[in-house]
Amino acid sequence: MHQKNNTNIPSRFQTSSNAFYDFWKSEGGFSLLKQLPNTPDINLAKQFAPLLMQCDKLADNVVEAHFLYPKTFAVDLEKTLSLICNSNDTNCSSSIIELKKQLKNIPNWLNPQQLQLGAQVCNISGKSGLIVLRNYSLMTGYMSAAINKPLVATGALKKGASKRLAETTEFWVAVTKQNNLNFNEFGFYQCVKTRLIHAFSRKMILNHTDWNINEQGLPLNHWDMLATYLGFSVVFLEGLIKLGFNFTEEEKNATYHLWRYIGYLLGIPDQILPQNHLQAIEALYLWTNTQPQADNDTIMLAKALYLEPILANFPKPMLGKKFIQQVNLAFNHYFIGPKSCNILQLPNAEWFHKSIIIVKYINKLDLFLANNSSFYKQKLISKGHKEQQIILEQAFRK
Repeated sequence: MHQKNNTNIPSRFQTSSNAFYDFWKSEGGFSLLKQLPNTPDINLAKQFAPLLMQCDKLADNVVEAHFLYPKTFAVDLEKTLSLICNSNDTNCSSSIIELKKQLKNIPNWLNPQQLQLGAQVCNISGKSGLIVLRNYSLMTGYMSAAINKPLVATGALKKGASKRLAETTEFWVAVTKQNNLNFNEFGFYQCVKTRLIHAFSRKMILNHTDWNINEQGLPLNHWDMLATYLGFSVVFLEGLIKLGFNFTEEEKNATYHLWRYIGYLLGIPDQILPQNHLQAIEALYLWTNTQPQADNDTIMLAKALYLEPILANFPKPMLGKKFIQQVNLAFNHYFIGPKSCNILQLPNAEWFHKSIIIVKYINKLDLFLANNSSFYKQKLISKGHKEQQIILEQAFRK
């Protein structure tokens, strides 16, 4: 496998990027930047640049030893997952034993109560949480050409947005369910599965495409994986706040604690994972401001996500599909901003901004009642997670 321990910085890294200029200056990220005491010095990003040449070697070693051919990928994946998630190390290769050792090694900072609270924040968000993930976290990522190159290299444009969205939603719902990250629980299983898929994709890209490491760095490298973590944490929390949620510092930090552990299970180096809100904002600022601007590939990915509701399984009537498409488009403009949406060539949907006002009002009312009644809060947490599961079943599973 072509994986050099190269410390050279790939050409995609740049400290004069304007890919997210409007996002931070006046649009989606403006409210985040105001929370920092000072605008971060972009030169601080240079300490992260070597991460573009680093990736998850533990998972790579497992894939190299156990995944034979692309055609047998599904079978190899299930066999390997079975060995990893089995507590018995008998008949396991050295590569699997090493990976299991890391997965079973509980970090000394891990706090079960914080994990529980972080999961509750994700659960209580209900439908709004999935709205934020789809229309803020995922769509904002398409503002960067570089992080999406592995998607293009693996043929994601041909596979369509529905499959990617379904897989992302299934992963998110699984890992944010309370008590679902314990060894061999489904959330834990999803983390290991995702980790192996990333490693296999990296191997296929490096061995079977014209991927240029000197230009792009390694596919699914540590810094881009950190950016994915930030999309699920700081961007997610900020999106919920924009939709009327009001979280305490303890709840925010618990959400970072949850995603810090998920990141650990995914093979992201623990030392680069932010531990609180301000650290996460700074990390997001440094990553976004070193990215090449959206290109034709990422514009196509954004368009595919925009068109996805038309191809979804739910609702069945075309009128309902088009309504959901326009509502999602309104949220894109609300979260990201019109100038950034224009870069992604997304059309406008001003009339549907009224739906955002309704969502914010309902969320504020629910949170007010939840903060004054522990019974109502627990009911809201349970209801929110059920909503997320129902949407996953209706929209994405045939």
